[in-house]
Amino acid sequence: MAVFALLLVTFIFFLFFANRGLSVHDEGYILDAAHRFFQGQVPYRDFWIIYPPGIVYLLGSLFWLFGPNILLGRFLMVLVGLAISYLLYKVSRSLTPSLLFLAWGIPHLNFPWPAWFSLLFMLASLASVKSPRLSGLFAGVGLLFKQTLGIAIVIAALISTSNRFKLIQGLILPILATVLVLASQGALDEFVHITLIRTLEYQAQGLMRTDWPEFNLINLPKAFFYYFPFILLGFYAFKLLRHQLSRHQIIVFIYVSLFFLAGYRPTTDILHVALIYPALFPLIKPKWILLIIPLFILGLAKLYLKPYAGFEAAYPQQIYKAGSLLVDDRALHLFQVTQYINRRLKPGEPIFVYFYAPMIYFISGHSNATRFPMAQTGVLNQVETQELIQDLNTVNLVVLQSRADTVVYDTLMTEFAFDRQFGDYQVRVRL
Repeated sequence: MAVFALLLVTFIFFLFFANRGLSVHDEGYILDAAHRFFQGQVPYRDFWIIYPPGIVYLLGSLFWLFGPNILLGRFLMVLVGLAISYLLYKVSRSLTPSLLFLAWGIPHLNFPWPAWFSLLFMLASLASVKSPRLSGLFAGVGLLFKQTLGIAIVIAALISTSNRFKLIQGLILPILATVLVLASQGALDEFVHITLIRTLEYQAQGLMRTDWPEFNLINLPKAFFYYFPFILLGFYAFKLLRHQLSRHQIIVFIYVSLFFLAGYRPTTDILHVALIYPALFPLIKPKWILLIIPLFILGLAKLYLKPYAGFEAAYPQQIYKAGSLLVDDRALHLFQVTQYINRRLKPGEPIFVYFYAPMIYFISGHSNATRFPMAQTGVLNQVETQELIQDLNTVNLVVLQSRADTVVYDTLMTEFAFDRQFGDYQVRVRL
């Protein structure tokens, strides 16, 4: 009964945030990719996405069933959050992790994002560890959403299982099916190139890297947020070395520690770490009340005080109505831009947005004329840059979100003239 009550509260709390905020960057990145898939385009061959195709296939399939809609993805995440909350209870045999997830859950990033699905399938694999095929199946599906986290899930499953042969049988099904689909569509080479080779190159360039916080009194809450996981994992590693953990505790420790460590770098910023934080909650015991209370408060404080999706205004400032959404004032400019584009262009006419605001494609209904959703410094090599510039020949209108010292930016400034300005967004039309 207590479990049902907590899940009901979780559902209501998460649902409250489902229509709040709008991320022009990351949410637009996922929605635009899913929409292109919905329109019949092939991931990697026809458009770039640096993640495995799981989230594109899932959300794009939902678009086929219910039509493209922002709130569809938001409601999906409420259900995903509910499943995560239940699995946290199931693997820990305690309500404490689910209670903490109430403060650290889906509203921290309330739209479809690969890390949430990785967390879901990690917990599903862990919860079904006594059924190797099923555990392997969940691990394989988890690998289809985010590379680093998926590899961690697979390794944890292989270490923890009592029957690796059966686990591999389940593991290989989703992976093999995806490889065959991509190969049949002529997208397998680009899949490997983008999700593995280029991602490693980005990390080597430091494009995704953020620094750890300094440890001082002013920075104490932030420092606690960053360094507490290593204290917790160190405590359990010490107990493991002293043979003080049961088999179930060892398996839980293997799963959650590998998952957290795989997700910690290179994107060590508050937003990304918050998405893998709940993986640690099964390690927190109900009697640790002096830890649980401040951790719960810290989660709610981050939720309400930190910028939404890393860049937009915090939730209390998401007060402007835009259709069925409540957004901040910057998002209103986004809708003004898309309305202007629709007045200026014929339906279906392609556009280009520089350097990374793909939500404009999704909301306006005007597709990206290129394969590339982002074009900031260091993202594209010389060949890809020339391909993008060539694709701009079909474009009569572009939107500039920011300036940068790149060949693409110089081309846009040279070949397109200033037309209108909406907040951060500059509309330019072909000369």
